Amino acid sequence: MSLPMEVLNAFLYFLPAYMANMAPCYMAHFSFFKALAYPLDMGREWTDGRRILGDGKTLAGIVYAAVIGAAVSLGQGETWLLGFVMAIGALAGDLVGSFLKRRIDVGRGERTLLLDQLDFVVGALVVLYLVGWAPPARTMIILLLITPPLHLLMNYVGYALKYKGVPW
Repeated sequence: MSLPMEVLNAFLYFLPAYMANMAPCYMAHFSFFKALAYPLDMGREWTDGRRILGDGKTLAGIVYAAVIGAAVSLGQGETWLLGFVMAIGALAGDLVGSFLKRRIDVGRGERTLLLDQLDFVVGALVVLYLVGWAPPARTMIILLLITPPLHLLMNYVGYALKYKGVPW
């Protein structure tokens, strides 16, 4: 298979995780699940006196991501469970990234090159590996290489559409 086809296949395979990662940001602008829009860390602080995750990580975001990931997977003719697992992994990776950002005193919305672009990819791949559904190593490498520019592009689109407050 040619490299462009491998890249396209990797992108399509991972589309449920990509869409799940974007879902909380875009869906926050709609009134669905407003009752679930409270911070996962419930305002608590870690031992360093900083918030555990911050206000941007909510139960609503997890629900949006899981539903979108499952729906995209179904739309691709796959089982909803694959998309759900990818979504949960992607959000788990994002939560770890948020936790790390709070520890190094990076504020909400501040830029952290590569951590912002790859935390959800690593999270999804780890969870897929743990459940025995990991893609081949070459696909994982392709995903790690193509995601940073795709992520930045989609963030600029979200900023231009006024769904995001910052263009990264």
